[in-house]
Formats: sequence, C-alpha cells, structure tokens
Amino acid sequence: MPFFNSIFGFVIVIVALGITGDIIKRWMKSKERNVPDELLSIYDERMKKLEERMSNLETIVLEHERDRKFSSL
Repeated sequence: MPFFNSIFGFVIVIVALGITGDIIKRWMKSKERNVPDELLSIYDERMKKLEERMSNLETIVLEHERDRKFSSL
C-alpha cells in the first residue's frame, strides 16, 4: 500500500481520525442533553438525599472526634 507509506497518507489518516473523534464527541454531548425531565427530577431528589446523609455522617464523625479528644484529657 503506497498510500500509507508516504507522509501524506499518514497526515490524511490522522486528520480523518481527529474528525471522526470530534463527530463522536459532539454526538455524545447531544445525547446527554436529551435527558427527560422526569429522570432529572429523580436524580435531583436522590442527590439531595445523599447530600443530607453526607451531612449527617459528617456531624457524627465530628462529634465522635470531639468526644474522643475530651475523654483523653
């Protein structure tokens, strides 16, 4: 294959791969934007619950550390 043995052939292949990658990236981004509102509200609700749980765990850990410091005195 003399086409791939030349610098010109490699440049064409690299450009084609770059363009194909860009097309795939844009297609994936457009698929991301088409998320139904129902699904977004479910994820939003779940995120709020997880944030609340994280806050509770942080409080528990901080209280435990505080109690441990005072008990060592």
